[in-house]
Amino acid sequence: MVKCLTLSFFLAFAIKTPVWPLNTWLIKAHVEAPLAGSIILAGTILKLATYGYLRVLIPILPDATNFFMPLVQTITIISLIYASLATIRQNDTKAIIAYSSVAHMAVVMLGLFSNNIQGIEGAILLS
Repeated sequence: MVKCLTLSFFLAFAIKTPVWPLNTWLIKAHVEAPLAGSIILAGTILKLATYGYLRVLIPILPDATNFFMPLVQTITIISLIYASLATIRQNDTKAIIAYSSVAHMAVVMLGLFSNNIQGIEGAILLS
């Protein structure tokens, strides 16, 4: 039951973060949004999910979070590599910002799910 609840919270926050299989909405949102909307999206909206990880998922369900930590780290590493390689191939500035935002949030998630205080503090500082 606890593991199912953890996966549900993680899925909800992962869509908002965004991570690799769930990041298709962000690129479209950045490219189609006006400049002000794109700035708000990159500056604040993406950070809300990491706040959710930090204030909801990790403190309330710490054992299940530790259980799923290798899975989360694998997903975020795939997301980081995918977004970094996709950023290199882009010509549109807003697409570059979108893919680099995905890579940035993957680094933040790696810090949050590192299971040590330095990683969590680094993720807070980075976001």
